[in-house]
Amino acid sequence: MEAMHCRIRSGRQPRRVVCSAKFARVPRRSVRWALVAAAALVIGTGCQNSNWFAKKDAGISRLNARPVPYLTGVPVPAGFQIAERLTDAYESGGVRFARQEYTGNAEPAAIREFYREQMPLFGWREISSHDIKGRLSMRFENNHEECNLTIEPTGWFNRTTIQVVVKPFKRSASEPPAKRPMP
Repeated sequence: MEAMHCRIRSGRQPRRVVCSAKFARVPRRSVRWALVAAAALVIGTGCQNSNWFAKKDAGISRLNARPVPYLTGVPVPAGFQIAERLTDAYESGGVRFARQEYTGNAEPAAIREFYREQMPLFGWREISSHDIKGRLSMRFENNHEECNLTIEPTGWFNRTTIQVVVKPFKRSASEPPAKRPMP
């Protein structure tokens, strides 16, 4: 809020009008309420599609699959968007290589459970799963391909990034890997 303040200046020099901008006084109580409202708006906007306010003891939320996956045979949680600039896909002679990245709002543990449930429905077997400093890595295989997943929180309003890499086997398909027990 800005107010103009003008006065006529006189003295030894000729008379002239001098104007200056002065800020109108705003009560402190109004400023506090405006800051509280702005903070609530930012928090509410960033968390509207997430489970930010869900009870922690309610367990892991269940995610649904996107109706049409971005990559054939690899499910994606609903609400996750593909990052086009971080996507590569090649296919030749029935062999494919694909690297895609998705971002959305979900807890990494819920995403891990989503892939543990959904990948077998698409013919994938879980080979390994690792959690190192909050970054989850999973490896799945089917008859002729391997799929490596990396699930990582971005740190902003429950945003999570999923990186999917699908590539052909580097060994014969007749050697099925044994699932190793976790220590």
